[in-house]
Amino acid sequence: MTGELPPWREITTDDYHPRVFPDGKGGAAWIASSQRIKDLLERQHAGEFRLRLVLREAVDLKRGPRVDPTWLWDYDAGPAAIMSVAEIVIQTKDGRRRKEARTVSSPPVAAPEVAARRFARPWSVREMQGAFVIQDASGFSIAHLYFCDDEQRRSSTGRMSRDEARRIAVNMARLPDLLQIERERPGEP
Repeated sequence: MTGELPPWREITTDDYHPRVFPDGKGGAAWIASSQRIKDLLERQHAGEFRLRLVLREAVDLKRGPRVDPTWLWDYDAGPAAIMSVAEIVIQTKDGRRRKEARTVSSPPVAAPEVAARRFARPWSVREMQGAFVIQDASGFSIAHLYFCDDEQRRSSTGRMSRDEARRIAVNMARLPDLLQIERERPGEP
């Protein structure tokens, strides 16, 4: 292996959303959509590609008087599992794109080199709106730590502050390396 990252594969909600599946009975469309997402995420985790979800303001933005086109959670992205993609981009009506998440720690290495691991090292932390996401080297989301900047709202929701969530996320991302050091330490008397 050369150490290169897998290529990007861009997807939109047209590739998996329940609205694109015929719904003959009950939740058949949601089941088909979830299966499609599972397939895409498994292929991403196997290192075949990295998924970039493009949410389009003209198509995916929810309707209503208080929607904010810059806020990720005001988009109808379909089943929540899709948020485990490696990157999310919001495309405005005029065609401009904005990355939704940014990397806060070191960039991941190529997944194929460590494909034998369940959660490939190194783990990284990405900040999204209202959460820090811990991902393995293939872009698979391992955990989300939610925070709230508004102190009054934070006390009513029980969420952490941004700084608390960031510190915990960074320490969680260090776990695989710390466990490796512990395994390599000579036996104690």
